[in-house]
Amino acid sequence: MDRIEEVNRKIPSLLIEVVSEMARAELPFSTAFVSAFSKRLSDQNTSMRIIKNWFEQRLHEEGVAAEELIQAESQIQAADQLSVSHSIKSFRFINNTDWRDFVENISFVEYILRGDPMQLYAAMDFNSRNQYRHRIEKLARQSHYSEEEVARKAIEMTQEAYWQEGAEKRTTHVEYYLVDEGADRLSDTLGVKRSLKTRLARFLKTYPLVFYTGTILLISLLGTLLFAHLVKNSDASITYENLVLISICFLFFLSQFSVFLVNYFSTLLVPPDFLPRLDFAAGIPHAYRTVFVVPAMIADKEGVKKLLKDIEIHYLSNPDSSLTFALLTDFADADH
Repeated sequence: MDRIEEVNRKIPSLLIEVVSEMARAELPFSTAFVSAFSKRLSDQNTSMRIIKNWFEQRLHEEGVAAEELIQAESQIQAADQLSVSHSIKSFRFINNTDWRDFVENISFVEYILRGDPMQLYAAMDFNSRNQYRHRIEKLARQSHYSEEEVARKAIEMTQEAYWQEGAEKRTTHVEYYLVDEGADRLSDTLGVKRSLKTRLARFLKTYPLVFYTGTILLISLLGTLLFAHLVKNSDASITYENLVLISICFLFFLSQFSVFLVNYFSTLLVPPDFLPRLDFAAGIPHAYRTVFVVPAMIADKEGVKKLLKDIEIHYLSNPDSSLTFALLTDFADADH
């Protein structure tokens, strides 16, 4: 169409050649093409009459009317606009939906865990609850039980501890059997098969000092003995005193490397433990009221003013009736 307009503007007499080329070409008479072409033609002057005649004749040969195709294209565009509008609304709904609440509301494992006798599970924040659910998924994969059955076993243990030991014991909280000291008991009940890495991590947690110092000493001593053996075999003329001196120097070097090696593999075997948290986003309940104490030494008046200003800022930043701020101070020249 751009070429037709250019020819009509510069040399109108050549429009007949353009029509001839269009007649030989196989133009796609789709609804979008007919609608756009008709609109462009309607905006032109009478010199474009030859193009309009050819276009109407071609549509007649195709057995369609321009008005019908234009109306069909308008309906298609209206449907596309409606579809795009619905898609945008859906994206907004997805963006505004709290999927954490959605997942927890349809999770049967979540429903079972909320049967914690102390009701502490429901008071945890989302990340803590999610960590417990991931732990149940892992136990289910390592045993012949489903996730619901694993969760039910953990709750049964908490209920048993609640009736036997009372409400003030840690064993009445489901967290004790999922990620704390009672995890081994739950694993044994489920018949979980522990891998070599899990066993090593368990031994390291049970006997950390023995594992740490023992491994360092073992690597250092064995490495030093091997070094002394190789040096003695490579140089038979070396004296006993010189061999001992060289071995001691090598022992100091190897001990440093052993510490680095043990530290590295310890982090692989025993990753950092997750720290569960209670959800205090809506405020601290009265049962968990807390005193925030700042220890300090009083040396001069300026120091006192700074301490009071800092604790005032802390108070204004945390306006909660269950949170109290206090200064634990003494004079710098006090005897004790």
